Amino acid sequence: MRIFICNELPVVQRGLKTALEASSEISIVGASGSGVETMHTVRRLRPHVVILDAALPGRTGLELLRRLRREALEPPPRVLVYTLDDDDETAFQALEAGATGYLRKEANEQDLVNAVYAVGRGSVSLSPSVMECVLDWCFRRTNLPPGDFPDEVRELTAREREVLQLVSRGLSSEEIAEELSLGLATVRTHTYRLRQKLKLRDRAQLVSFAFRSGIVQP
Repeated sequence: MRIFICNELPVVQRGLKTALEASSEISIVGASGSGVETMHTVRRLRPHVVILDAALPGRTGLELLRRLRREALEPPPRVLVYTLDDDDETAFQALEAGATGYLRKEANEQDLVNAVYAVGRGSVSLSPSVMECVLDWCFRRTNLPPGDFPDEVRELTAREREVLQLVSRGLSSEEIAEELSLGLATVRTHTYRLRQKLKLRDRAQLVSFAFRSGIVQP
């Protein structure tokens, strides 16, 4: 798995490299403290995962994240935000912009490695404090009683609801296929149809929708 690190602090870059290079399946293809340089390098090297600081000088991390989404690179790099920023609004903005992982400073080295693997295989990985904020945000904005689903949910098939519930638990497509005894291609088709029906971009938005709609209870 190819990883690129974008963080303005050299000491953080070195710490991330040291933590990740202990894994034989991870290759650090580069690091930069500049959003502009990161954009150019990602286009050239096509890493699987970009570890991004939300607070970059000049072009901010959030701006870079949005730019990466607009680039439509193939394969698209997945973004794990690793930041010292405790601001909840920054976390929400990063997830809305397309990040599928968000780690705060309470994360240890093993948390980081686990998050990189999760994000790299298409799952969502959030620090516990971020997950608490997401759940609180979702449930403060819905007055739906249990079982009273919005119209979008009623249009989903029973199997699509099952897949959505498992996506919201952080399972990868491979793990969902094993859980439901389905082929991997079938699971990917269900996930694609979910995004199309619900008009959502990625797994992070699917997770948010699942909690907000009441399909998944905290």
